[in-house]
Amino acid sequence: MSNILQFARNPLHASLLAGLDSTQLAPFLERSIRRHYAAGQIIQLRGEPAQGCWLIERGRVRLGQFAISGKFVALSLIGPGESWGELAVLRRAPRVIDAVAAEASELRWVDAAQFEAVLSRHPETMRSLLSLLGDQLQVSLESLISARGDTAGPRVAQLLAGMAQADPQLRMTRQDLAELGGLSRMTIHTLLKTWEQAGLIALGYGRITVIKPEALRAWSGPG
Repeated sequence: MSNILQFARNPLHASLLAGLDSTQLAPFLERSIRRHYAAGQIIQLRGEPAQGCWLIERGRVRLGQFAISGKFVALSLIGPGESWGELAVLRRAPRVIDAVAAEASELRWVDAAQFEAVLSRHPETMRSLLSLLGDQLQVSLESLISARGDTAGPRVAQLLAGMAQADPQLRMTRQDLAELGGLSRMTIHTLLKTWEQAGLIALGYGRITVIKPEALRAWSGPG
């Protein structure tokens, strides 16, 4: 089992399997299949049956929806140590999001039958998943309440601070952040420069390092 499977608390999706400890996670991975995807390759589409779920070992994946025009609208950008698709398996419902590899990626595919078999044999793991799901729902509710009242600046600041909980060095471009925040690249550029000058973040090529997450979370300047 990879040693990079660490839980990342992302308010935009429920990363459940990745929140388990190594002992609880191991049975899910016993029969999992490694799959490789090239940058831009479609991993799943809305409406497909939920025949399993995913863990990311290497690379990054965009979760979102394809518009009628064919443009992909990203709602979340996830990376090594995160998982998705568990809720659809639990609900036995079709997929509700599209997933596209943001770069060359290596994923673990956990078949739905294996997923359910593990839960039936390990009720304590089911309780852990329910606890993680409760945490994610709370984060999602707080995020929704915040988004309704926040202007662009505080909303993006909260987004960056939240993602930095897993790793302060975010492999993310200005365009990535613009898509996630539903804002123009110019707006994102202005915000990032403001925070860099204030010493809250550091900017690099394809990378944003969050230096002071709490100060960023508390930022309430004009959006």
